[in-house]
Amino acid sequence: GTLACLAALEAIKLITGFNQPLLSQLLTIDFTRMDFAKRRSYRDRECPVCGNNAPWRYSQSQPLETTSNYKF
Repeated sequence: GTLACLAALEAIKLITGFNQPLLSQLLTIDFTRMDFAKRRSYRDRECPVCGNNAPWRYSQSQPLETTSNYKF
């Protein structure tokens, strides 16, 4: 239940633009102490996947346009 609520909250933040979503961050949860911590991921500049010369970067992404064929 807790993880599903957190995932739904992140989706709502992305859709509505309200507050900052956890982009490029990792949320760790210690359920024994109910401790939440945000951690930034490390990006290796020389990495072929996430580095400076990577063919795809998040900052270069474009919005995804979708259409529906559903008839109301």
